[in-house]
Amino acid sequence: MKTFVYIDHFKGEVQPASWEALGLAKSLGSASAAVFGSGVDAVVKSAFEHGADEVFLGDDAALMDYRAEPYASTLSALASSQSPDLILFPTTARTRELSAMAAVDLNTGVLTDITGLEASGDQLTATRPIYEGKVLEKSICSGKPVIATIRARSFPKPEADVSKSGTATKVEVKSNALTNMEGYSQSESAVNLGDAGVIVSGGRGVSNNPSLQPPAGMDEKQAELWRAQQGFALVTELAQVLGGAVGASRAAVDAGYIPYSHQVGQTGKVVTPDLYIACGISGAIDRHPHQGASQAARLYCLGIDMKKYNLGIIGAGMYGKILMRHLQTDERANITWVNSAGEATTKSAAEEFGVPKWTLDYHEMLADPEVDAVVIATPPYLHAEQLEAALAAGKDVLLEKPIAESPESLRRIVKAVEEAPQQMVLEASCRHTRLTRKFRFIKEIIDSGKLGEIYHIHHNQLQRSTFIEYNPNGAWAMNKKLAAGGPFADLGVYDLSFHLGLLDDVPQLKSLRSFHRNDLRDMSHWVSFSDVEQHGATWMEFDNGLTYYYERGAGVHAETPNESRIYGTKGGLRFHHFSWDLNEIEFFFTENSEPRKETFTIDMSKEPDDSYALTQHFLDCLDRKVEPLMTVQRAAKHMEILFKILE
Repeated sequence: MKTFVYIDHFKGEVQPASWEALGLAKSLGSASAAVFGSGVDAVVKSAFEHGADEVFLGDDAALMDYRAEPYASTLSALASSQSPDLILFPTTARTRELSAMAAVDLNTGVLTDITGLEASGDQLTATRPIYEGKVLEKSICSGKPVIATIRARSFPKPEADVSKSGTATKVEVKSNALTNMEGYSQSESAVNLGDAGVIVSGGRGVSNNPSLQPPAGMDEKQAELWRAQQGFALVTELAQVLGGAVGASRAAVDAGYIPYSHQVGQTGKVVTPDLYIACGISGAIDRHPHQGASQAARLYCLGIDMKKYNLGIIGAGMYGKILMRHLQTDERANITWVNSAGEATTKSAAEEFGVPKWTLDYHEMLADPEVDAVVIATPPYLHAEQLEAALAAGKDVLLEKPIAESPESLRRIVKAVEEAPQQMVLEASCRHTRLTRKFRFIKEIIDSGKLGEIYHIHHNQLQRSTFIEYNPNGAWAMNKKLAAGGPFADLGVYDLSFHLGLLDDVPQLKSLRSFHRNDLRDMSHWVSFSDVEQHGATWMEFDNGLTYYYERGAGVHAETPNESRIYGTKGGLRFHHFSWDLNEIEFFFTENSEPRKETFTIDMSKEPDDSYALTQHFLDCLDRKVEPLMTVQRAAKHMEILFKILE
């Protein structure tokens, strides 16, 4: 078999996995190396020493810096003229781009991040891990040449033989490019986890040393970060002694303990070290967040003192899968059961997320004494019965929004929670609202007194599309008896959670006037039945004198942005409260009797996904570190208002 190997390098420093790819090529037949750059004779020499039978050299000033266009054009032209059976790349940021562009030019496909390759005649079968390393996938490429990128440290690296040498064959360089390289800037860290033979990794547990006493004057979060810094100092010291690199779990990175460049796992750097030491990271290795760590020759887990929770998921639809995906990134969560109404959906979810047990009867899950808590992510008409059963079984609960579909069900839910005070229940309408940086920033302005007395809130959003167009599988959401309502039930829980939360949920509703309509759009093209509101508005008055104009529409013949305005006796605010909306907060006030406006821009770039933040808060609540930001009683207050609007 004739194989080309692209030797990836930066300024002459070769990625070690390039030599692994060359060794793999030699095991299959002839191996030719492709070396591109300017003044790269040393790389050519190393390629021969590592076993290349032939080296094709593209040496030109146009290739001094890596740019995708000339590199891909030169490689594609070379492959077209030489007709290799296989082209191998090490997996790097550059080669992901380069291999894909070459595949387009050569009208073939790419097998990415492979850890095994078998040849049977002309047929090549690649192995690569999927689903966070839980499953190994066998893949073939029907196109020719086959293009594949190999995962670092997955194949033997040949030893260099300095007695070997050769003369490179020069190739024509295609220098046309639309981009120019202006320069390079230092990354936040020089960490090279992918090539590390030893990795010492830290998790949230590194901050859990009770013997460490933080300096006086620190609040709880500052003290946590201080303890984490001391913990990671020990992790770093151990890594240095062993000649290794420092890694971290996603939970540690998201908590602000250490920069993202250290993160390993599905959302960080995939690693395959010879020795992996996990410090303060809980979780069985078959679902460990450090994808690839299970391939380490030796693995040790130290100082795992945080609680690990066995979780059951009731409802494997859109929201259930979103929450499962985020839960699996935290070492405290171990999903052991999944339940849904249909067998195909339930089995598929169990396979996708590597969940060992599945059932069509959630009572079977609740009867398992090993289950600590459950997530109820079903339509709201099922919530009351399922929550009652979960609390009766002694399980803590994360309950999706909206909390209930009717006032009767809402009363059942509140009663069940009041009768089980030992259990923790978190309702999900703090997602997009009280867990976001935007909410905290606005609340700080209000709490500072800069607005004076808040006397009026104005919020409206109108859109022409409806829920069923966003989620075609959610026909139940168009039936008021099953879903509680349309946009007021779907998004209204977030609106009230945000606005009333800014005022600590102190105002109590005194009266309201409202309208709602369902005759604006014919939805029979999408669903056989739809009776949820398409447009509505309300004027609310509260016991402290606050008034609140609130309008929502989905399926209405107009469009307005999701805009909130808060009016105070000293100042006012205008903003868009969802995290995906504009991140500007406009502050209106007077200074020296003159009107002024100040605009604040909230940096949301490093904020976690809202549903991830929800799962983190749920696990923190299970740890009993914090109280639920959205209790059932609080969510019930908001839902009661929405039911009154929709009467």
